[in-house]
Amino acid sequence: MENCCHPFADCHVQPSCPESERAVLGAMLLDAGTRRQLRNSLRAEDFYDTEHQRIFQHLCVLADPIDLVALKANPLFGLSAGYFDELIAQASLPDDVAQHARRLHKRYVLRQLLEAQAELALDLQAG
Repeated sequence: MENCCHPFADCHVQPSCPESERAVLGAMLLDAGTRRQLRNSLRAEDFYDTEHQRIFQHLCVLADPIDLVALKANPLFGLSAGYFDELIAQASLPDDVAQHARRLHKRYVLRQLLEAQAELALDLQAG
């Protein structure tokens, strides 16, 4: 189930898809080819979760193969080693990762549109 609010709904939940974020990061942890592909097609801003943004940025600069033990112990994230294990367990299959990446980018675009809509509403109210 996706967590996405309608762009015209009056809600405080920003469009996001946590399942796809985890699936993409898990796939990047497991496969160098997937990591190279997504490094060129996604940006950190496509992720809604700020921790996921940081993990994505870090994965994009790591050399292959990734040393999972060192990554899990990295104090940069302040996350438990178990969190990385959860990401790996939720990894997308290589055939599905492009669909998850497109879903993340679409949610980013929706967030940008909502932000622009809110700014425009404030401008109109201010006169």
